[in-house]
Amino acid sequence: MSVTAATAPGRPSNTKTSNVITSSSSLNLNSIFDTTSPSGGSGAALVTPAPPRRPLGNGRNTNSSSGARHRPTPGTASTDPLSKSVVVALVEGRGLARGEIGMASFDIRNPELVLAQFPDNRMYTNTLMKLQVLDPHEILLPKTLFEANTMPQLINQLKQDMPSINVTSLPRKLFNENLGIQYVRQLCVPEYSSVETEVVNKYYALSATAALVHYVEVMQNVACTAHSIKVVFSTGEGVARIDSTTMHDLELLTNTVDPRSSVSLFGVLNHAKTPGGLRLLRVNMLQPPCDLDTIVLRQKAVQQILDKMVEKDMALESALPLKVAYSQLRGFYIQMNYTGCIPDLPDKFIKVSVTKTTISFTTDSLVGY
Repeated sequence: MSVTAATAPGRPSNTKTSNVITSSSSLNLNSIFDTTSPSGGSGAALVTPAPPRRPLGNGRNTNSSSGARHRPTPGTASTDPLSKSVVVALVEGRGLARGEIGMASFDIRNPELVLAQFPDNRMYTNTLMKLQVLDPHEILLPKTLFEANTMPQLINQLKQDMPSINVTSLPRKLFNENLGIQYVRQLCVPEYSSVETEVVNKYYALSATAALVHYVEVMQNVACTAHSIKVVFSTGEGVARIDSTTMHDLELLTNTVDPRSSVSLFGVLNHAKTPGGLRLLRVNMLQPPCDLDTIVLRQKAVQQILDKMVEKDMALESALPLKVAYSQLRGFYIQMNYTGCIPDLPDKFIKVSVTKTTISFTTDSLVGY
């Protein structure tokens, strides 16, 4: 894991006035984001990584002597090349707010800014699980953290579980909640503008956002259009959390026998064609929903897909009005309404049962499902 220090160029004053910045607050968007391209109404954003440039100011972006860069070990190798496009900023509360974590993440290839704020324990269990899901390329932390050594457990766990991730220290003054809410207002697409009311009092999430956007602007040299980034606040509710040990034992992402093999749950299910679809699959595998309404809705979606498959593959072929049904006793089976005479059925339909208005049967391909 590489630890680097980044020095910030001049920024607007950090003087705190309130948690909410009025629309008249000065922020030169032309120097931060390229506004030459029109913003998309659907929330799509143009994010173009420009050639890397040297940091502004007097500082240098160099590796520290205490954090040499490591090669990723086979057990922690990334499951796909598209996943390493996320930058995450972290900050922890001080004093009585110790243990309150603010997090902001930005995916350069799938422009989405996600904010989160949550309590954590001394082992930083929740933070590590979220980082496992995000699989970031780089993590941004306040420089004071390294000087005071206030989060040694998190840093040690990162070195152990994610040795390929670069950890960069930024000046503490960049973690400014006033700039954070200002960025949210001016970058968020209109469709998601309600997120402002959710995050306006999330001091640490906004602080992480300010540092993240500044770093993406200056160090990554990424240009975006204004009002074109999907900004969301993640509450972490309604999902199951899987720790890294369970993730490894269940072979969700990597094969325990051969880490380079694609024979894992992720490898078997991965037929995504876009970075956004691939990340959605990964998130739903590592944080599966436990909310009943969400599960039922997805079951209905699967049911509709199966119905369409039957209509396309069997109904058209046999010219019969077929649909798929399910019961705990029989599993998936095919059903057809009829009036009058019972039609002649193809030989591939087996286990036929007849009621007054319906005919139920199955096929060899559906047996056992």
